[in-house]
Amino acid sequence: MIAPFTLTGNLRSDGTVEFVKQYTGRHTVLYVGQYDGEGTFYGTWDIDGYRGQWSIKVIQSDAYGSVEGVYDEVS
Repeated sequence: MIAPFTLTGNLRSDGTVEFVKQYTGRHTVLYVGQYDGEGTFYGTWDIDGYRGQWSIKVIQSDAYGSVEGVYDEVS
């Protein structure tokens, strides 16, 4: 892990997703993408113009909104 971070964002009803990862005292990463409806989020990350591809496969979630998943940078 680079540093502690906060993660905020939105999953819209059309499946688009946008969230921001803010590393404490460091840089911010913008993630924009889609949810496939079957457990995978994917899209593009951006750090001050540097871009790459990402995906998150949801392993499990619960009624409280907690999610466990696997993150992969596929750039």
